Amino acid sequence: SRNDSDDEEAEVNLEAELECALEELEKSRKKNKKLKSYISAYEKHITLLEKKLSKHEQDNAQECAKMILNQI
Repeated sequence: SRNDSDDEEAEVNLEAELECALEELEKSRKKNKKLKSYISAYEKHITLLEKKLSKHEQDNAQECAKMILNQI
């Protein structure tokens, strides 16, 4: 009957929409995973730079202290 074919068509459309939505979700998850790995790499790089900066600041402080002690 007419209603049955309308129902079947609606069901097919819903299944197609669901399939499409699931594909989009999977794409989003992959993109999210990639972004998280980029963020992790940047965080490691920042930590490394912070350590270098800290070392540089310590070296500068020691140099300043030596200069001050030499002037006394």
